[in-house]
Amino acid sequence: MMGDQRPLGTSTAYDRIKGAFGPGSAPFAAHHLDRVRAADYLVAALNAQITWAVAENDIRAFLATQGATPDLIQEQVGRARDLLEPWLS
Repeated sequence: MMGDQRPLGTSTAYDRIKGAFGPGSAPFAAHHLDRVRAADYLVAALNAQITWAVAENDIRAFLATQGATPDLIQEQVGRARDLLEPWLS
């Protein structure tokens, strides 16, 4: 876990979100290994009993630390929503 290094307002599962994105500006869970890592984040989120709103915040915070544009962040949140929200509602 990243502990105190997590961005303010992120969940204890935050440290696993990075793996769900490929190198560079690859989309959320686009590659098979990224999907496996997205599933790892999902399991951590379920164990922590976080909601989709918290997961969305984790994704937004991570992408902001990577210098993503607001449009890219919105696009990736939409992509992640399709995969994660049904489990975290």
